[in-house]
Amino acid sequence: MAASNLTVRLGTAAIGAAVVIPLLFFVPAPGFFCLVLFASAACAWELSAMAAPADLLPRIVAVAGAGAACAAIYFRLDRPAVLVGVLVVATIAQGVAHLVRAQPIETVGARFAVGVAAIPYAGCLLPFVAVLGRPPLGSPWVVLVLVAAWFADSGAYFTGRALGKHKLAPAISPGKTIEGAIGGLVVASAGCAGVHFLLLPRALPLVDALVVGAIGGVLGPAGDLVESLLKRSFGVKDSGKLLPGHGGMLDRVDALMFVAPAAWLWLRFRGVI
Repeated sequence: MAASNLTVRLGTAAIGAAVVIPLLFFVPAPGFFCLVLFASAACAWELSAMAAPADLLPRIVAVAGAGAACAAIYFRLDRPAVLVGVLVVATIAQGVAHLVRAQPIETVGARFAVGVAAIPYAGCLLPFVAVLGRPPLGSPWVVLVLVAAWFADSGAYFTGRALGKHKLAPAISPGKTIEGAIGGLVVASAGCAGVHFLLLPRALPLVDALVVGAIGGVLGPAGDLVESLLKRSFGVKDSGKLLPGHGGMLDRVDALMFVAPAAWLWLRFRGVI
């Protein structure tokens, strides 16, 4: 990585931390949700733009649907009928939008499918990060899933650079290695164990912390690879340009989108939360 690009990446990361940390620790929970809502909408915009750059109206519908789904999960998780209603209305709206923007008609089926898929992909996965931050839970639980996802990514990167020899998915992401993935799983599990000891010694059993770390080590790379697969199919390098040095929002949260809901499901299944 060029020194100039590394400087840009670090600068963007510093600005991001300056936004995320106050919202997570010093602002009431809905403030952090607003950031997650923005991220979900941005992901829907980027995915729709990659698939069909000229389809502005369907893209707006996808963003609105993803935002509504995100809000339904955060505010009405106890009433799944609200989310079902959002998805039904958004799907119908996508169909109507493609009636308005039907040309070229040979590709409308694929464009419609992506427009519909963008709504749950961007709107139903990421909000679980914010759900974990709601009372009676709180910011330590958000830190747990952030550590699971991002420690797995960092651990895989550095382990892969040092020891990587066997490609994990060469047709999708040539830089990823099996050794890196194993390293990422170990680092994520160790990081989540650290969250247990430092932030949640009584609320989170160590075994569940390790499982969340393993979820990060397995599903984090899966989320990253899925997004890479989408980008390759659309012929783009980055999902967008929102975050200088990092690409788009989807490039930054792709792993977290798979890790957060899976971790929430595990913790609910175990009765931890």
